Amino acid sequence: MLKKLVRRFLFVVVCLVTLVALSIAIENWRGKAAWMKYQGERMAKGDRFEWSAIVPPPVPDDQNVAAAPVFAELFPKLPENYRLKPLALPSCANSAGNWSLGSLENLSGWRAAFTNENLLEALSRYQPLLREVEAALRRPKCKFPLRYEDTFGMNLPHVSVIRKTVQVYRLRALAELEAGQPEAAFADVQTCLRLADCLKEEPLLISLLVRASIIEGALQPVWEGLASHRWTDAQLEAFQGGFSRQEWLEHFVLSCQCERMCAYSVTQLCLKDRKQLIEMIRSTNGMTGSQSPGIERFIGMIFPSGWLYRNNLGIDRWYTEQLIPAIDLRSRRIDARVVLAMDPAFQEMRMTPYNFLLKILVPAVGGLSKKVARSQTSGDLATVACALERYRLAQGRLPAKLDELMPHYLAAIPCDVIDGQPLRYKRTGADQFMLYSVGWNGIDDGGQLAFTGEGRNRRLDEAKGDWIWRSQPE
Repeated sequence: MLKKLVRRFLFVVVCLVTLVALSIAIENWRGKAAWMKYQGERMAKGDRFEWSAIVPPPVPDDQNVAAAPVFAELFPKLPENYRLKPLALPSCANSAGNWSLGSLENLSGWRAAFTNENLLEALSRYQPLLREVEAALRRPKCKFPLRYEDTFGMNLPHVSVIRKTVQVYRLRALAELEAGQPEAAFADVQTCLRLADCLKEEPLLISLLVRASIIEGALQPVWEGLASHRWTDAQLEAFQGGFSRQEWLEHFVLSCQCERMCAYSVTQLCLKDRKQLIEMIRSTNGMTGSQSPGIERFIGMIFPSGWLYRNNLGIDRWYTEQLIPAIDLRSRRIDARVVLAMDPAFQEMRMTPYNFLLKILVPAVGGLSKKVARSQTSGDLATVACALERYRLAQGRLPAKLDELMPHYLAAIPCDVIDGQPLRYKRTGADQFMLYSVGWNGIDDGGQLAFTGEGRNRRLDEAKGDWIWRSQPE
């Protein structure tokens, strides 16, 4: 009797194991077949699934900014005492100006921070290092030796170094304007733009965001020089060229493609190495409902590869069928309504074995898209503002409409990246004007900003109100 029970029990176990194995085999086949079919469709449309599709080509050392000694030493590992380390400004709270609010830089605060009333003299301590940076920038191209195969663990020591270097140039340009040295200020702003260009071809979100920070910073001395009418026609034309070549939407699409490739590389790694898959499962207990390492290890070992292919499919579709189509490069627009709907949909998505990597690896896109739209708008506003100043220098007055700037001062009036209409322009005095975009909410508020909080907690709300360029400080 006991033998019969044992045989029946073993028979049931064998049947269950066979059923599980068959189910896993079916899931593996279905998942891989769905991914291969989708991948074939994408490749037929010109998509590629290797890093060479988005990584910039090699650059000869003698043409490469990144190969100059001052930058080359940052890789492969940032040394403890790299030569650009001293390029760090002292702490100076509440001194930074904000051109979008119409506020000037508080240079008195910087003098106090340096304990030196002669700000240019205080900044001269950085001059030997800045000479090395400028010598490197004489090379025409830039490609840092990034290990893209490390995906989200990529070492990026250069981005913070470049950002800190730009902060020094920005402050010095403002001090030079105050000292009546616009030629020197112009050269320093141009250096900021050149440093921003060093990150332009890197298909990384962090490079995009740091480049945006650099340009926002460089706009402050440009705006203050415009407000005080310090720039010449030739300098203004050069600024126009510098801002118009940034093309933020193209960099954003490239960054989305890079994020997509990083996620694809992670899923491929999980397919090859179950230890990597277990680590990914361990990073969230939302799918397992347990924090037990043993359970996570067991799930990782029996996890069907077909489910990883399903994750591949979901991640790729998130980018190629939702986010990237919301960015229209031809018309230079971002469809804010589509992007704004993506984050809530993402949050409401329940984690399953089919999408857990999507939930882990895909960033929130609303804030990123707004930042990109804001950066493109800032560059467009600056380009038009420089054209308006060139017109004023030549004609002795501001134009009644922006159309008067064409074709001599502008080839075309930039369109608002949000609603596709030309940027709005108002003359607010004989020698004053306001330029603005309708902003992220797509509503024309007549050139009004929006704020959150009160008093010291009052902050600009870039999700509401218009995005403005004033010709004069508030």
